[in-house]
Amino acid sequence: MSANNENGHEVEDNVVEKKSISSEERSVRTQSIVGGEDTVDIDANVQYAGILKKPPFGTRSYGMLTRWTERFCVVKESFLLYYDKSEKKAYETKKMFNIHPKGVIPLAGCSIENFDDIGKPCLKITHASFKTGNLVLAARNPEERDNWVNVLRECSKVTWNNAQLGAAQIKLLEENTAKINKEKTDYIEKLQAEAELRKHEEGKKEELEILAKQLEEEKSKMEDIANKFKEEKEMTHQELLDAMSAMKSLDEERAKMDNEREELQQNLKKMKKEKSTDWTLR
Repeated sequence: MSANNENGHEVEDNVVEKKSISSEERSVRTQSIVGGEDTVDIDANVQYAGILKKPPFGTRSYGMLTRWTERFCVVKESFLLYYDKSEKKAYETKKMFNIHPKGVIPLAGCSIENFDDIGKPCLKITHASFKTGNLVLAARNPEERDNWVNVLRECSKVTWNNAQLGAAQIKLLEENTAKINKEKTDYIEKLQAEAELRKHEEGKKEELEILAKQLEEEKSKMEDIANKFKEEKEMTHQELLDAMSAMKSLDEERAKMDNEREELQQNLKKMKKEKSTDWTLR
């Protein structure tokens, strides 16, 4: 979990606003601005966006003196990004969001649950790797909180282990399909052999027609079963491809974000060094 230190001011409990993204609005353009120049322009799918209240990281208890700061939050794939509240206006106006948030919460493998112990409609995000404690966020009302919980839980399912599980399921389906195809071939061959035997032994056209009809019915049944397994295989394969594509996209975006952050840190160090040199010259 990565987060920047926050110096937000205290806000009233009920001044919270959420915006659900419709299917028509899900495709938005992502832009980062550094030094007044556009450096990134990426098409991205945003699952959810809105305002939530957040206490400082490391908060262990919640009372009257707890500082809750409004943050504009964006759910993208398996990440929760949060910004200053002012970012919401720019997002709604330009249909873009800055890829340099105040903090990024990786949701993969996290536990997301309702948290009503402090008299607010909150949700709690936990993971064994969180070193500064659990993350608690407050919504305006229980209904909004439940919407956030549902979206975050779905996004937390995108993990490497789930992708591996999908690959194992595809392999199992392929093995089952091969087995069924073999059984189908063996059964058809058996029925054909019985038909030939009856033809030579009895020479009765009526019995041969009945047997041929049975053969066709059995063949149709086996083909239906084989087609069903084929469809399930293709569906699972596509889901795996989608999951792997999403993971690849997340890795690329995370790498870009890391590069941008490193560049900003280097610029800050350079500026500090130049400022120190100017001060020495004076």
